[in-house]
Parts: sequence; C-alpha cells; structure tokens
Amino acid sequence: MKILYLLTRDPDDTSTTFINIHGKEHDVHVLDIRNNADYPGIIELIEKSDKVVSW
Repeated sequence: MKILYLLTRDPDDTSTTFINIHGKEHDVHVLDIRNNADYPGIIELIEKSDKVVSW
C-alpha cells in the first residue's frame, strides 16, 4: 500500500511514530507542503497513493 503523509507543520512524536510504523509494512512518502509549490507534483502523488494523511 502506498501512503502519503502531507505535513503542514513540524512532525511531533505521534506523527513520527505513525510514519515509522507504516514505513515498516508499506511504501510511505512524506512531503512537507509548507515550502513546496509544486502543485501538479503534489496532485500526482495524491492520485498515486492509496491513502493520504494530512498532519
């Protein structure tokens, strides 16, 4: 499963734990969207992901 984490703030202990646990069994991509203006690229990642988590 492909999981995309879209970070809108600095990750805390909880989000880091979720990312690490999911990363053991799934294909996880973490993207900090605060400084990323590549909107077509972000949309493409969302479309290719099975799950999207905004943190």
